Amino acid sequence: MAKFEFSCKGKKLTFPVGTGRTIASELLRLQVPIDTVIVRLNGAVLNELNTILDTSYDVTVVEGFDIESILNNQISSLQISDVSGKYLKRHLKINENGTLCLKLNLMSDDTIKNYVETTFFDTVKNEKLFEGTKKIVFGLSGGVDSTTLAYLLKQIPGLEIHAVTYDDFKTENDPMQEFVKEIAKNNCIIHSIISEQEVRNLFNLNTSIKKILPELMETKDYDKAMYIDHHLTRRALEHYAEQNGIQTIVLGLHATDIIAGLINNYTYGYPLQSMPKRSVGKFTYSYPLCYLTKKELKLYLELIGSPHFKSNKVNPWELNPLDRNFYYYLADNLQTVWPDIQYWLIKATQQTLHAEYAFCENCKGSMQVTSNQDCPKLCDVCKIFKEHGYLKE
Repeated sequence: MAKFEFSCKGKKLTFPVGTGRTIASELLRLQVPIDTVIVRLNGAVLNELNTILDTSYDVTVVEGFDIESILNNQISSLQISDVSGKYLKRHLKINENGTLCLKLNLMSDDTIKNYVETTFFDTVKNEKLFEGTKKIVFGLSGGVDSTTLAYLLKQIPGLEIHAVTYDDFKTENDPMQEFVKEIAKNNCIIHSIISEQEVRNLFNLNTSIKKILPELMETKDYDKAMYIDHHLTRRALEHYAEQNGIQTIVLGLHATDIIAGLINNYTYGYPLQSMPKRSVGKFTYSYPLCYLTKKELKLYLELIGSPHFKSNKVNPWELNPLDRNFYYYLADNLQTVWPDIQYWLIKATQQTLHAEYAFCENCKGSMQVTSNQDCPKLCDVCKIFKEHGYLKE
């Protein structure tokens, strides 16, 4: 039988492995990082692409951590006799004395529903997201996140809720138009659709946004198209908020959104911003779904019988380039190894310096600036629009 025999801090660990598979695939199955170990067969070092034979391999742990104790707190090591329950909720706690404690909760339908609602309302209360706020606006796209947000926000007493949908519908008869209207109606929420022309005017564009984004995908700035799309939506929300005397903008960012965004910030050296409530220019942005995962939101919607819009068409800038997708992949992997890591990461943002903002001379949107740069006149999006000749003279 093929097996890995680990040597770690004087301990011997043995794991059966599959023949015909690569060393890398079996290490990853065991949740052992590849660069943590050196694998040998009969004394010869093997790289991780070697195929496993029906024999024993010596695996030396080169890092100094106690891999046995860590693996005991990973899902790959769990064996539970009673696996009833639709969802396995995991939470890895690091105690004050440095010990690890993996908590498990096999959730039934009622437990899932209660967990999502309790987490949402605790976040609103504990983070004081709407303290002193009477009116809010949120973006309603009809997807999992914003549909969940609509259902939960309506349960907050005394809060005037406005939902805004930016009209980036793919066709005139796009069914999403009626779908988002129905969600708002069912949840008794004030709903408005911001037309593409309104957003076009905000940015002083000389042509259609539906024309600009596909064209940008054919230029050197193709990798900015997703960011531009998000910025257009953000400005649509801010424009509506400004017209209606609303200071608080709510976004349905879930845990993976937050973690992926923080990875992006760390990678490029952007200043960290306090979450899940932060000031951006003239507005306060709040993220009440920040501690919940997409999986939890999806299960919740299914349980309450609330549909969400499922588009069969994906914009090319949502998949290309791959870096944003990779950040999400990393974020989900982090949550696999450290379930609920978002609690620690979000708390860390609250202990960092606040970012500074200036305002774009064209779209009037706020833009983040750092102390070591001269204040630019245009935000990054409007710079690209100007470079490609999309701004009016």
